[in-house]
Amino acid sequence: MKTTQQYPRPKGRRKERGVMNTTERRFLNEVLMPQIISCDVVLWWYEAYSWKLTEKTPDGKPGIRYTPDFVCMLDTGELVVYEVKGVGNARRQDLNRVKLFADAFPFRVYVARQQSKREGGGFDVEEY
Repeated sequence: MKTTQQYPRPKGRRKERGVMNTTERRFLNEVLMPQIISCDVVLWWYEAYSWKLTEKTPDGKPGIRYTPDFVCMLDTGELVVYEVKGVGNARRQDLNRVKLFADAFPFRVYVARQQSKREGGGFDVEEY
């Protein structure tokens, strides 16, 4: 019998779909709002799109889907995807999903990790 590695679920309540948590609100206010005000970002959506990354497996398990936190349209018409992670909250499974999405679709994909106060606060934004 095959066993699959189980990734631990985050502690606490599950995030309600379509409702921003405090980290995502901070990212919107600190990173995206200045870009929106300067008109570099002309449109943005929160958890509005979901992409199918893999089909259903032969044993009937559902395929992998990816719903990014933010999709932004730049003033050039280019779509950019942001995935927001809290301090120490980036699970390998989530980052693998982001990498799979970045390899499969023609979007610039960024992972924004919230930095601790010791590290100076704010967000460390890395392109995938």
